[in-house]
Amino acid sequence: MAFFALFTLPYAAQAQTFVCDGEELCITLPSSVRGTIQWESSADMMTWTPVSGATMDTMCTVPTMEMWYRAEISEGDCEPLYSDTIHVMLHPAVSVMANAAITVCEGNGDTLGGMASGGTPPFSYNWSPATGLSATNIMNPVASPVVTTTYWLTATDSLGCTATDSQMVSVVSAPVVDAGVDTTINCSNGIV
Repeated sequence: MAFFALFTLPYAAQAQTFVCDGEELCITLPSSVRGTIQWESSADMMTWTPVSGATMDTMCTVPTMEMWYRAEISEGDCEPLYSDTIHVMLHPAVSVMANAAITVCEGNGDTLGGMASGGTPPFSYNWSPATGLSATNIMNPVASPVVTTTYWLTATDSLGCTATDSQMVSVVSAPVVDAGVDTTINCSNGIV
């Protein structure tokens, strides 16, 4: 999932946005911008560094720390113009770990589970697919699939940041017992 921001030219107030740690951020200039574009980043809003390869109207990046971004637009011999500055801050990353794979006999079920951490609690949970589950929006639903199924657990924190992991439920056929052909035993005549 990517977060998009749209800017206007020339100078205007600084925009501020949050993205989840590890999430892609895409910033787009208006289509009316003409000239040569070079996106820049700054950790202190004083020293600006060109973002490598970012020369189109949209710049996408995965911020790893608090950062400011702007576009320098130049044309001919004119002084460059700068887009609005966007201040990007990171929400802490969410981590989720589903339990190890389990095996159930055909027609039976077992409990799925996992653990979410990081981010900003509380967490909400979603399991998919819903087929064979007692519920999809709880941490520990009972899974009773008819075929081997991989269930995906998505944990979402209070700020909307997410993480996903999976747990496989293998389904084995119920055992078939065969003692052979039925035989009648008559013990009254000493015949077995």
